[in-house]
Amino acid sequence: MKLHHIFLALGIASGLIACSSDSSSEATEEVTVNTQGQSPGNAGVPDDRPLDNDRLNLVGLIKIEPNSSDADFSRAVFGRLDTALTVSAMEQFYYPDSDDCAFSLSAGSPEISGPQFVVLDQFPAKISAGETIILSSDAGTYATLERKIDESGPSYETNVRLSGSAPGGLFADIPGDEFPAFTNIRLGDVPELQVITPADGQSITANTRFTWIANDVPESVFELYMAGATGVGDEVILVSCAIVDDGSFSFPENVRRAIGENYSEHWSSFLRVVYRKTQSDNAIVFVANSVKSQ
Repeated sequence: MKLHHIFLALGIASGLIACSSDSSSEATEEVTVNTQGQSPGNAGVPDDRPLDNDRLNLVGLIKIEPNSSDADFSRAVFGRLDTALTVSAMEQFYYPDSDDCAFSLSAGSPEISGPQFVVLDQFPAKISAGETIILSSDAGTYATLERKIDESGPSYETNVRLSGSAPGGLFADIPGDEFPAFTNIRLGDVPELQVITPADGQSITANTRFTWIANDVPESVFELYMAGATGVGDEVILVSCAIVDDGSFSFPENVRRAIGENYSEHWSSFLRVVYRKTQSDNAIVFVANSVKSQ
């Protein structure tokens, strides 16, 4: 399984998932960064300025996830990689330049109500970024992500559903710990996702051609999650795809074979995610805002 699908874990909630989107034409935002052991105020590099090709071994992801028509969740995780990677390599994990799918087969009905076969515990060497992550706008605090620690390490999430859709002009603040502090990280605003095919009520098959109104910028990703019975005994397949947001997609041959001709859908979810990134020294943060299909 590609590392990209480990990182997609942040888009996975116990209910249906979500994504985010952003325009590359936005003005440069002021971002400041504190790295432990360095003086305050080192500048991070926002999404619309060129990033250098330094190798990075600290990565963070903050993601807003639509969970239903009237509530969102937000989650975050930070990790240390065993092998340092370039910025361009990191970008491919979040918004690849070609369509990318993974699937998992299991016996019996999975005890989940949404896309969860890639779990947060698989994020490489999770580390702390402070006690709370704050998302806010000019209207005030939108969400507080509190640190939770288990045997796999720390992660962050909101304790309650967030009321309504995320407001425009959101910023993230990271207080810093093992992962350095970042402030004023701008999240992108997301255009709505209008799926054309399959139409409402139309079942997905291995040969379904997905079409939607594109958001054709490199940082925008169409994410597809689905689960169902293959018709082979009690076998269940879970599928996740990160798709270039160009308006059209069909399953690759290996996924079509795994889904089979007798697939019976349990659930599916379509999301649009737009990413922004900020880098300082050997650390990079991706922030993702997302919407579900209408």
